[in-house]
Amino acid sequence: DFLGSISNSFGFPPNGSHLCSAQSFFYLYFIPASWLWTLLLVYQLRTLILFKSLDLSLKWMHVICWSVPLLPALLPLSTNNYGQDDGLNEASPCVLGGNEKLKFLWIITCDTGLSFI
Repeated sequence: DFLGSISNSFGFPPNGSHLCSAQSFFYLYFIPASWLWTLLLVYQLRTLILFKSLDLSLKWMHVICWSVPLLPALLPLSTNNYGQDDGLNEASPCVLGGNEKLKFLWIITCDTGLSFI
């Protein structure tokens, strides 16, 4: 959450700038990573209470939590889809902008998919 919140300090960078892409990447990488850390910690706690053992080592938790959100965060970068939302005014943070069909596809496949894990 802390690293994802750092992107708020970027303010409202101009659409298409490197700072706008960095802000978008920070939002779309570190926030889902935080979700995964919470999910795995709850899973580990549940397994410890029910079975008196831990399924995953700390190494595997790091591998899962830092690598799984990387692909969905890099996909919009490869399609140049990071930017401000075209339907909002200039004073908005950068997350996803550009092509509406690509934005919708990204949200359905990656962002919503991670939410259901």
